[in-house]
Amino acid sequence: MPKKRLASARTEAAEALWFEKNQDQLLKLFEEAGRKGMLRIPADDLDRARHLAERKGLPYQTYMKLLLREGLDREEKTRRRA
Repeated sequence: MPKKRLASARTEAAEALWFEKNQDQLLKLFEEAGRKGMLRIPADDLDRARHLAERKGLPYQTYMKLLLREGLDREEKTRRRA
C-alpha cells in the first residue's frame, strides 16, 4: 500500500477532509498494527496529537483513543449503510 502523507493542512476543516478521504487506508494501518500488537505513530503526528489534546485539556493518549474510536464507529456506520 503506497504511503500517503498529510500535506500541511491550512485549516482544521482541510485536515478533517484529508482524514475522511483516507480513512480506509488509516483503518487498515491501525488494524495491521493491532494484529502485530503495536502501533507506530510518526513523531510529528504524535506531537500534533499532544498539542491538540492539551488544547482540549485531555491526556494525549486519551485523545488518541477517542479519535480512533470515533473513526472506527464512523467506518462501521458507513459499511452498514452500504
